[in-house]
Amino acid sequence: MSIAAWPELPWSAWSETADTLHMWTQIVGKTRLALTPLQNHWWNVPLYVTARGLSTSAMAYGDDALDIEFDFLEHELRMRLGSGKNESFALKPKSVAEFYREYQQCLEALGVRVKIWPMPVEVQKPIRFDLDTLQPSCPSRRKHRGIDGKGWRDPLSGGACTRTRKPQRCAVRIDCGRTQELDT
Repeated sequence: MSIAAWPELPWSAWSETADTLHMWTQIVGKTRLALTPLQNHWWNVPLYVTARGLSTSAMAYGDDALDIEFDFLEHELRMRLGSGKNESFALKPKSVAEFYREYQQCLEALGVRVKIWPMPVEVQKPIRFDLDTLQPSCPSRRKHRGIDGKGWRDPLSGGACTRTRKPQRCAVRIDCGRTQELDT
């Protein structure tokens, strides 16, 4: 894929999605921080880009290994243990508190007990993850796109728009029921 194939992604068009996704990745990152040995410059806590989204890679947990992946193609957060157990939940427009609650429930279902500090860091006016009930804004959520081989797809809502060589208008229906036209 050439660089010219990537669409423009103006910050103003997806900043609210980025803010929510930032909080979600902090929750997963804090789990990685708790389960991995500290390294210089926090090299033990990054999420890695995968063919489908972002992943923690394997983290030791007792006699097992846990990995957590944001799958932006299937719109799921997946948690897998090396022993074969797995849990997942849908990535769709939801508050940070709802994501945090579902996240904790999946960890508990896997038998993973990890204590994380529920306060986001390095953001203005942080709100504890479990108390952040601000509702996501559906139209702006649609703006963060990933490629699925057929077109550009929003990791949070599932709205898709097929890209062609000629500019066209494309209507996209998103989870909250609104339709918005996109320049492609």
